[in-house]
Amino acid sequence: MEPRTITITVVLLVVITSIGVGLSWFINRNRGKLDTRGWTIVRQLANDDDLTTTVVEISPESVKDRSVYDAAVTTLCSLRKHGNICIIGFFLPGDNSPTTGRLVKWGDFKTLAVWWGNDFTSSKEYTVWDCTRAGVEGSPPSTLCGVGVKEAYDVALRLGLRQGTGEFCHWPLLGDIPATLSTLLSDMAKYGREEQLKSAYAKMVESGRNVGRTERGYDCSAYHAKVDALVDEAVSNWRAAMSHGRNAKRPEFRQMARWLLVWISMVRTLISINQVWAEQPDIEIMLGSHGSCDELIIAGKKDSCTPDNSVLYTHLRNGRALITVGTADGRVVGFVGEKDSQPQPQVYWLYLSRIRIGSRGSEHLLDVAGQCIIRMTKDGLIWSRVDCDATDENSARYRLHFRSDGRPVDVLRGKHRPS
Repeated sequence: MEPRTITITVVLLVVITSIGVGLSWFINRNRGKLDTRGWTIVRQLANDDDLTTTVVEISPESVKDRSVYDAAVTTLCSLRKHGNICIIGFFLPGDNSPTTGRLVKWGDFKTLAVWWGNDFTSSKEYTVWDCTRAGVEGSPPSTLCGVGVKEAYDVALRLGLRQGTGEFCHWPLLGDIPATLSTLLSDMAKYGREEQLKSAYAKMVESGRNVGRTERGYDCSAYHAKVDALVDEAVSNWRAAMSHGRNAKRPEFRQMARWLLVWISMVRTLISINQVWAEQPDIEIMLGSHGSCDELIIAGKKDSCTPDNSVLYTHLRNGRALITVGTADGRVVGFVGEKDSQPQPQVYWLYLSRIRIGSRGSEHLLDVAGQCIIRMTKDGLIWSRVDCDATDENSARYRLHFRSDGRPVDVLRGKHRPS
């Protein structure tokens, strides 16, 4: 290495180290005065008279707490001396975050949020906000988080432009704009967006009224149909988004619906539907697990599970529990027990008394002796295996070896673990 290169490297190391030490010293010296809960500094990418850029890590339990982000902003961009522009990029532990660069392309990383404050222009706001991970509640208005919010904002802009331009051009009214705006504000009230939408609408009305001054030779007749089409498009997109938001369930509820259909199909096959409705089983816990069916033996003969490779655990309030799988030819096998135990958090035992084998229009109920063992994580969220082994009065073997794919169980009712 050239002597000059060594000198430059040493200087850079000294500068970087001094920046880090200075920041750590400031935090430690003022720890009693600062709100440092839920966030930590990972590194500073720049710290000079013009620009301060800091990478901050948010703890997982605080990821949706807006006050934690604001506390970091206050500490790093208000209480401490910084460059004229103060930038903070927020990340979760394990996220890929930038290690170099004064002005970062935050879109190249899995960024939770970005704060950008400019003392020259007094522009200070979150310019990036991950609506999914950082959450809708507490999200900055500029990020337009929430079902249908972006679409509603677009409607407000286009309605305002149509209203103002229509007044300037003396176009006939387009439907009932006040009624549409009122519905818009009502739908967005749950996100606290009313004032934001009103302001956007008012600004665009004013802009439309002044279109003759800002655009010389504005051709009212040529743009009439185009502006109306933009409004229709925006309203259509907003209604579609709201309809999708109302009808589309959260992922866990979509899973629940799918599992319930599977469960109902299995129950209908195991027991006649009339008997199901007559008994009205009182379900206490219902769980579903995904994975692969390594082995299925029914009455001593090898069989195969349904292609979806899923297993259901159902616990009734009368104490009975069932571990149920479907077969490739449309039958359903239920391993049934009235007694269970859990000697360790990771191991659940169900002591079997019956096997139920059902196909459409028929059912076989067999007395058996055996057990099912579910192995899981301590918190019960992830199962690793389900192993059932039983024999009937004729010594015929019934066996299930099911291996989970590592996904958390789907909680269809009750808590997330057998009991």
